[in-house]
Amino acid sequence: MTTLKISQLAVVIQDHTSKIDAYYLAEGIPSPSFDTDFPSDLPAHIRGCRNAILEATDELSDLMLGAAQLAEGSPPRVIAMYLWLLRNAKASY
Repeated sequence: MTTLKISQLAVVIQDHTSKIDAYYLAEGIPSPSFDTDFPSDLPAHIRGCRNAILEATDELSDLMLGAAQLAEGSPPRVIAMYLWLLRNAKASY
């Protein structure tokens, strides 16, 4: 069975979120929030999970919007879409 990219990204988000949840629970760290005292000095493996989530959510958001709506967006999003297209065009050769 073929899985769509959006489902693959959702799995990445879920998997890494579960790892962060487990770490926070084990360490007694509260759920992420906008509090200024929220810990920012996380171990490398948790920072890696966080980065994977952020990248996957960005890509998922972009895919759900599609090229036309992204092009209507802010200049940084248009540049990001252009770079993504270039990167993926090179990968297909």
